[in-house]
Amino acid sequence: QAAIDTAAAVTPIAVSYTDRDGRRCYAAAFVGETSLIDCLWSIACADGLTVNAAVLPRYSGEESDRRHLAAHVHRAISHHLNHLH
Repeated sequence: QAAIDTAAAVTPIAVSYTDRDGRRCYAAAFVGETSLIDCLWSIACADGLTVNAAVLPRYSGEESDRRHLAAHVHRAISHHLNHLH
């Protein structure tokens, strides 16, 4: 909401993880019933885990509302991640 209220630009960052062979890896996934401890343990046990971060084009905070802006950013990140592999 702050970006909308101040008309600030939002810069999406797509984050993904790969294993030592360059395949997408979900060891760092922190979703559903996963606890923080379980997630950290999974990361610690992952062999050759690499984080990949891509800075995507900015979106204007002048969008009509936060849901609209969030939907645009979500689509941009999803599109980027789906075209990696």
